[in-house]
Amino acid sequence: MGEMLLINIKNRDADTIVERIKPWMTHLYTSRYKIVVVNDFYDKQYNFYLVIYHPQRRTRAVPLHSVHEITLAQLETLIQSLSQQIHLTIDYRGFAGKRWPKSQKFIQRKKLISNKTL
Repeated sequence: MGEMLLINIKNRDADTIVERIKPWMTHLYTSRYKIVVVNDFYDKQYNFYLVIYHPQRRTRAVPLHSVHEITLAQLETLIQSLSQQIHLTIDYRGFAGKRWPKSQKFIQRKKLISNKTL
């Protein structure tokens, strides 16, 4: 019973994210779209953004949704549900060294390096 309720909640979150993406999808020829999932460890939540790249405009990051206090297994279920509904590249930030619980693959494949000027 608890597992079924959890799946319904995650599907609701995925539906909310998809509904918030639709108005921003203008399908311009040179536009690129990407979803960014950020691990906000200060607020213990995961933030979802839509990043829009267009060569003649500024890059834009649109906040879509925040999910509070869920485990990585629940996040993995949410990402799988989201991937089935919308086929965009998903980039992860703040997950360095962490693995998905089910597949044991690294979540964030590359470590972001800040450019320090001396």
